[in-house]
Amino acid sequence: LSTNFLSKKGKALGKVRKSSDGRNVNRVLRSSKRIRQTGPSTSSQVPRTVLSWLIDNGVVLPRDKVQYRCKRSVKPMAEGRITREGIKCTCCQTVFTLSGFEAHAGSSCHRPAANILLEDGRSLVECQMQMINKNSQRFSTESPDEKRRDKHERWNDHICSVCHYGGELILCDQCPSSFHASCLNFQGIPNGDWFCPSC
Repeated sequence: LSTNFLSKKGKALGKVRKSSDGRNVNRVLRSSKRIRQTGPSTSSQVPRTVLSWLIDNGVVLPRDKVQYRCKRSVKPMAEGRITREGIKCTCCQTVFTLSGFEAHAGSSCHRPAANILLEDGRSLVECQMQMINKNSQRFSTESPDEKRRDKHERWNDHICSVCHYGGELILCDQCPSSFHASCLNFQGIPNGDWFCPSC
């Protein structure tokens, strides 16, 4: 025995089953067809690779020539061109992953990104580092002086370490402690770097 569980549009989403003695069972059996329809199609998903990431961010271009050279030897062990899916070997036209291209070249170095070089001499590791540095600079618009000041402000206490009140404070250059000049019996603000009694 079962009863349809309907949506607002009248479509059957699942069924509520009744047990053999007539009681409702506290579970809804979902239609597997509906679940499959709402999930993403695996055929339309393209796997993301290091190379597609570098291409999308303009660090390398599709069809850029690359060579595999173990320890930057003079003679390349393999040559190919960059694609979004991997490296297309010039000798066999097969597309390999980075480690697959390294194995195809006959190397046992186990450092594919460090040993795959572009024509301009950069390794794929250097390209990745370039991308990481580019991203970190994009998120940082403050000048170095502003960064130091903000770091110093976040790092130091905002109350006096002696009386626990705020106000005009002298900041220790070694630790996060801060003090009122009067709490330390100072007549003025010390010149240059200043270290608290604890430091």
